[in-house]
This record gives sequence, C-alpha cells and structure tokens, in this order.
Amino acid sequence: VLNLLYAVFRGVSGDHDGQFRFALEAARRSDRLGTTGLSQASRLSMVSALLYRGRLNESLELCDSTSEIPDAESGQTYFSDSITHRAYLVGFRAILLSLTGHMDAGAAQIRHADDLARQTREPETRGYVHGLCVQHAVLTGDVEMAIEHGTLAAELAEETEIPLQLADGYLALGDAQLLAERWQDAL
Repeated sequence: VLNLLYAVFRGVSGDHDGQFRFALEAARRSDRLGTTGLSQASRLSMVSALLYRGRLNESLELCDSTSEIPDAESGQTYFSDSITHRAYLVGFRAILLSLTGHMDAGAAQIRHADDLARQTREPETRGYVHGLCVQHAVLTGDVEMAIEHGTLAAELAEETEIPLQLADGYLALGDAQLLAERWQDAL
C-alpha cells in the first residue's frame, strides 16, 4: 500500500517516472499477495504515469491488460472497490482512444465510464470521471458536454471538500469554460 501511496504522491508532484516506478513495485507486490483490488489500483497509477509521460500506446495497452484482471470482491475501501477502478480505467481508456484518433471508440468508452461512476454513488469517483469527460469533450470540441461535465465536476468537488478534488474539479470547469470561449468565467 505504501508503494502505491508514494506513487500517487510522486504523480501529483509531477514526477511521473517515479510514479510509474513505485506503482510498478506496488503492482508486483500485490500480484504476489493476490490482492486484486490493490493490483488494479496500482496499474491505474501506472496508466496515469504513462499517459502523462506521453506514452499513449503503452498506456492503452496497459489499460487493456488491466481490464482482463478479474474484479475484486466488492468492499468498503478504495482498494477493494472494483466499480471505482473500472470507472477510472474505462475513463482513461476513453481519453487514450481519443488522443490516438479513435474518437468514436473514445466517445463510447467515456459514456461507459460515466455510467460506471454513477453506480458508485461516490462523489469523488463521479467528480473525477466528470473531469475525464471534460477532457474528452475538449478533444472532440463538444462545448455542451464540456460545460455540463465541468459544472458537475466542480459541484461534486465541493461536496467532497478534498483539496485535490477541488483543484481537479475547478480545472475541469475552467477547461470547459475555455472551450466555450468564456474567458472571464474560466478565470
């Protein structure tokens, strides 16, 4: 668990090489222990690190191989919440498909991620996936979708009161406002 937490810390600090290294170690250890939820969460961090390093095809391949891991037994923690893992994974896959020019497949995946996030009834997961929806909307130029999901991302971030979630939620809303050319609102 500590390797994964440190991987996430490295990622939010901008060190995606370190994020990948520590997430890889967390995945290896969780695989040895048979902790499926931790294995999925570790691989999500690796997907994120590869995405932010611009290694899109590798990230997409890792998304696909991670999706083959059986879901963990549903539980009360992040590490055993398969729906949350699946929502994030499908959301990342949608962005990666869109970034690599597969817009229709990306659109289908982002709708699927949104549906999965709604199943969690968990504002942090839903808000983060709404942020991914904004990223997809920006890539496709869909102003209406961007504004809708950006607004929801910010509202859900307020509900969580988590500082990082607030930053992500308002970044999503700001990106949506920029796409809509609402310059003052974006500030």
